[in-house]
Amino acid sequence: MQPIKTSITSANAPRRPTPAPRFRPALALGLLIATLAGCNAALALGLLIATLAGCNAAPDATAQSASTAASQAVAQPDAKPMHDTQHTVPAIAPPSPGAVLDAIYDARGDGSDSYEVANGSVATFWYGYEFDFGGKRYYSGFAYATPEKYGKERDEELPAPDALVTLSQATFERSGDAAQPWTLLGSQPSLGEFGRYERAPTVDKAREIARFVTDGGGEVLAVPSSQSINEGISAHYYDLFVRTHSDELPGNPGPWRYAGNVDAGSDNADGCATDAVDAKTLPPCVSSKGAIAFQAAGGALPQIAVAMSGTEISGPGQVRTLDSGDRALYRYDDKTQAYRSTAAR
Repeated sequence: MQPIKTSITSANAPRRPTPAPRFRPALALGLLIATLAGCNAALALGLLIATLAGCNAAPDATAQSASTAASQAVAQPDAKPMHDTQHTVPAIAPPSPGAVLDAIYDARGDGSDSYEVANGSVATFWYGYEFDFGGKRYYSGFAYATPEKYGKERDEELPAPDALVTLSQATFERSGDAAQPWTLLGSQPSLGEFGRYERAPTVDKAREIARFVTDGGGEVLAVPSSQSINEGISAHYYDLFVRTHSDELPGNPGPWRYAGNVDAGSDNADGCATDAVDAKTLPPCVSSKGAIAFQAAGGALPQIAVAMSGTEISGPGQVRTLDSGDRALYRYDDKTQAYRSTAAR
């Protein structure tokens, strides 16, 4: 804020025949109080400055000096708030979906998040995940590709329900280069398969991801997803990705692999009875969801518990409310390298 300028009459200014009265504190205080009570605050400030200036002014300083100072003080624009001198560091955007696909499939696309890569196979970006490891920042972009097709297969209009897509990923490391903030660490064209009808589940942004970091620096990442099954039913999951760190690769967070999924509820909103007429042919409306939790298992990968809530169909036209007993437990199977359901407890 710029200081308010006061005006002191120079030695060459016109003089009045009689000298101005000397500064009297009682008079100045009375003038200030009266001014604040009935006048503009800016005018009061100007009069106070002029009065204080008269304390040190020469005996021949005129009363016109106070009037000039007051008028200039009123003319000063309103003071502006001081700007914060601490600038917020802008967030560094992760690699684009197109850059992720280029890194995985070594095929320059059009920069979009989905394009054909080879023989009718279409690659599509699925999910991006930033994480820290060993004091550094990383970003893994997950994608999937539909099967390659030849001949008559290209003309098929509807894939089979069990037609899967192949998962892939590319991992980037944060660099100190402002022009190129991310450098490619490595990529994997195949992590496993999932989905239906040659489509991947849709990432459910309404639910939060869940993660567990192991003692050895590995990680289990659970990404919430949903997919249409049939007859208006949508199934909800947590798709699981495991990253295992190896001491043979110091400073490297390790590769990812797909470890299956766990059920996290369902709903039949697109195919249930909403009135008495529909109830004759359609099931009642139900909706359930699952809350995921990790349970440490020593040096092994954690167990996963999913507690269910909501409602489910228990019989023709019947609905049951889920309670604390509706809980599923999953353990990692080293043989299949995926999580498998066990008996609930």
